[in-house]
Amino acid sequence: MTRLPDYITALLLAAFVGTLPVHSQVCGNHQYRAKSGFCCKLCPAGRFLEKECPTQGSTSICEACPAGFFTAIDNYSEKCFKCQPCESDEVEVSPCSASSDRVCTCMPEFYKPEGEHFCRPQATTADVPASDGSTLPIAIGGAIGGVCLLVAALICFFLMRKRRRRAIPVSCNIQMENVSASKRDNIVNNQAQHEPLLHNVVCNGTVSQLVQPTDYSRYNIPVTEEDLMEIHKARADSSAVAFVNVMRNAGLSETDVERIQHDYKNNVEEQNYKMLYKWLQVKGRKATFAALLKAMDECRLHKLSEDCQKRFDEILKKYAKNDDDDDEDG
Repeated sequence: MTRLPDYITALLLAAFVGTLPVHSQVCGNHQYRAKSGFCCKLCPAGRFLEKECPTQGSTSICEACPAGFFTAIDNYSEKCFKCQPCESDEVEVSPCSASSDRVCTCMPEFYKPEGEHFCRPQATTADVPASDGSTLPIAIGGAIGGVCLLVAALICFFLMRKRRRRAIPVSCNIQMENVSASKRDNIVNNQAQHEPLLHNVVCNGTVSQLVQPTDYSRYNIPVTEEDLMEIHKARADSSAVAFVNVMRNAGLSETDVERIQHDYKNNVEEQNYKMLYKWLQVKGRKATFAALLKAMDECRLHKLSEDCQKRFDEILKKYAKNDDDDDEDG
């Protein structure tokens, strides 16, 4: 058999690739998969998506964010995010712009404790009264009286607790599968009034779980780079402010967290997206939707978890539809 020339083979291969359906092709960098199936270019920071691109690989129609709103990264969000105002005990470090949120810091007489998001007044030496030594006997007497009151309070507490346990039976068969996260928290908090161990209750000599663990099995699917923007949008639409703790619980090292916070210290939105991106690079196929949801629930960010589950369901439906389309084409 005569061998075909190389250039004819290349032409035939190119013609075959051109016949593949658009949705089976992988979108390149700075592109996203549009609803039409085309790979469209992302809108730049400071703009939002007005209309998706009409053809494969073309530019989307993007509009500038209005005053008071921003997008910090390349995106295909259909709206800009509202800039956060400074609190009464904060001063503005950098103003809100179309591509960055407003950055605030505590006023000189205030400080922000590590891990918290609100400023607190600093203690001064004027707040501590000076002592000349004449009040020492009074202080000792007060301390002894305080200890006696504490002991009495503890005795009353244990007596009341013992009586309450006798009067209030606790059921071990609480069905929590169809209870929402907010109602589940109320049940846990109510139980805490009767039992310090919030999640466990002793019944018939055995320990049973009060709140059944959430079933994340249907979300046990690896996250792709194309999914990061959808996850980022779901997080931004929620009121949660402790997303960095979610990334720590999901397995991102403290070194990576601190490096990203340092590199993007004036842009919280960019920090959150870069942490997601680094987490995907580090964890690989272990970076699943389930891992994120579990980390959110462990941080007690149940509202964020519920919001993200709705967005994740849309993503997984899209994957299922693409697989069905591929089966039909095959």
